[in-house]
Amino acid sequence: MEVMAKLLSGSDTTNKRLEFPTESLGAFSLPAGQNSVEFDALDMLDQPWRLKISVRNKGRYPKPWISGQWSIYVHQKKLRQGDRVTLTVHNQENGVKNYRIIAERKHFGFWKNIESSLPPFGYWPKGTKDERKESFIYVRDDARVAK
Repeated sequence: MEVMAKLLSGSDTTNKRLEFPTESLGAFSLPAGQNSVEFDALDMLDQPWRLKISVRNKGRYPKPWISGQWSIYVHQKKLRQGDRVTLTVHNQENGVKNYRIIAERKHFGFWKNIESSLPPFGYWPKGTKDERKESFIYVRDDARVAK
């Protein structure tokens, strides 16, 4: 079941928290008298992320947000404003909730899973940005081919 899908704002990607829709709070069991709960969400590579959902103690509405390892997730996935994050939950028969977090980027009008567009873990191009640009030659205006 989809808990939420959100287009990321600039503050979602630069601050250490993700503003969370109030109507999606029902997917979490906040203990009585507490304003936060931690949970693990698996990404598409089955890497667990320890996230924390919190609400305000005072005010007219709860204004929930997600923190915990959110800023590390943003950094590792190279998320930016306009990307989409979807959080889902699967309720098992024994009452355990399994959460999944999915990051997507719009590419030529279609949403593409960000994990499928990242280089393999541990692989990063060598050299400076300018050196990497020089390693490509232009064949056509719309395509680049490695030397």
